[in-house]
Amino acid sequence: MNPERNTASGRVTLPEGSIGLPQGFDDRTTNVFVPADPQHAPNLSITRDRLNEGESLPAYVDRQLALLKRRLPGHKLLGQDTDTLGEGETALSGERIDCQYRNGAQVLRQRQAVFLVAPGRALIVSATTPRQADAGFDTLWRGFLRSFAHAQSTDAAAG
Repeated sequence: MNPERNTASGRVTLPEGSIGLPQGFDDRTTNVFVPADPQHAPNLSITRDRLNEGESLPAYVDRQLALLKRRLPGHKLLGQDTDTLGEGETALSGERIDCQYRNGAQVLRQRQAVFLVAPGRALIVSATTPRQADAGFDTLWRGFLRSFAHAQSTDAAAG
C-alpha cells in the first residue's frame, strides 16, 4: 500500500477493499500479526507515522525513544543499530532499536526499525516478545524485513 498516494486520492487500500478517507485525516494505518503461540514467537506489527517538519530520521528515533521512556514503565534501551528493509536496489536503510519494558509483572522485549518510505513518511516495523532475543528471533526478523516489496505506483501500473 502506498499511503501517500492513497491519502492524496482520498481512498485507503485495505486487504478487504478500500475506504474513503475523510478530508483532514492522515493514514497512520497499523498492521498487527499475531503468532499461533505468542509465548514462543513475537507479535509483529507495521505502523506508519510522519516526521516533524525538517526532522531527520535520527532525530525522529530520539524523539520516539523519549516518548517510549515516558509512557512505558521500566523502558530501557538495550541497543541501537542500522537495519535494512527489502532486498536489492530498492532496499531501504533505516535505524533499529532494541528495548525492554514492563507490562504488569511481565518484561517485554521489543525490536523496532524505522524506514523513510517517502519524504517525511516513516514505516515502523516492530517485533514484541516476552522471551530473550535468540537466533530464531533474529532469523524471523531478518526474513520479515527482507520480504518487503514496494507497492506498485499507479503511474508504473498504467504503463
